[in-house]
Amino acid sequence: MLSKVKRMVWIFILGFVVAAAAGFNALRAKTPDTVTHLQVSPSILAAVDYRDIEEVRQLAKTRIGMEALDEVGATPLIGATSSDQYVIAEILVEHGANIWAYDRFGLTAARMMAISKTPDDSDEGQARLRLIERFKNAGYPWPPPKSDEVLRLVNDGAWPPTK
Repeated sequence: MLSKVKRMVWIFILGFVVAAAAGFNALRAKTPDTVTHLQVSPSILAAVDYRDIEEVRQLAKTRIGMEALDEVGATPLIGATSSDQYVIAEILVEHGANIWAYDRFGLTAARMMAISKTPDDSDEGQARLRLIERFKNAGYPWPPPKSDEVLRLVNDGAWPPTK
């Protein structure tokens, strides 16, 4: 009976190890510029989610996790712009966030800025306007393409359109 229990424990442990390895592989992701990386630190994603400007500023200085992906493949920059956090988005871009990033649906930070209803006269609105100019100066097409167009360009090997 004891050996049967040991065998069941070993099967459980083996199953756990296989599941853990599968989860580890799931963390591997392709960035928009097709460089494979390991999502090392989701903490900057959490800082964006919690709207913690100072934490984002500190983490952005280290550049660790700047291109980390959430469950839909969105980077911290996409997360910030999709929740109208343009001051945080500006910090991320100033520290090298990839402005060409897209999530699995083709959503980009630029598209979120283009459809935002954030008032231009607010601090967030002013940061949004500065970001739009920065994106345009980097060659980002404006108005930015919609999600389906981004995915088509990716599929055609034409994303980013300029660089």
